[in-house]
Amino acid sequence: MQGTVCGFPGPFGSGAGFPAIPIKIVREDVRLTLAESIHKKTLFLQKLSEVLELQRISILNQRAEKLTNQDNFEKKFDLVTAKALGKLKDIVRLSRRFLKTGGLLLAYKGKGVKKEVDEIGSLRNCRIREMVKVKLSEVDLLRWLVVVEKVG
Repeated sequence: MQGTVCGFPGPFGSGAGFPAIPIKIVREDVRLTLAESIHKKTLFLQKLSEVLELQRISILNQRAEKLTNQDNFEKKFDLVTAKALGKLKDIVRLSRRFLKTGGLLLAYKGKGVKKEVDEIGSLRNCRIREMVKVKLSEVDLLRWLVVVEKVG
């Protein structure tokens, strides 16, 4: 995957950088943009990217919903990641503005995901591309990675 990744894990913020930072470690070729509204977490992400010597990474001290009103972020990203961001339908609405056509939203979801996926059917310009079950047996936890594609 060449292109750009935008990470919004956490309540409209990048938090500790999961899953965006691990993606960047594995795929050095991607440009990464993280949005985090809490200044202390932004400083952590900046220090982490320095320590890991990550290149082509932008860390913005801003809420994601504020970025939706800026043209330089509209339709610029190939991938948007989201974790603990709210209902899937709301995440799709937020991320659609950032994604290029054919771009993907990777949402990390817990129980109740099937109902949330059903709600996506009413949204235009997107489709569920894949759902991957993630079983963390060490802590007896079941989660889902939901991949939503922006179409049209």
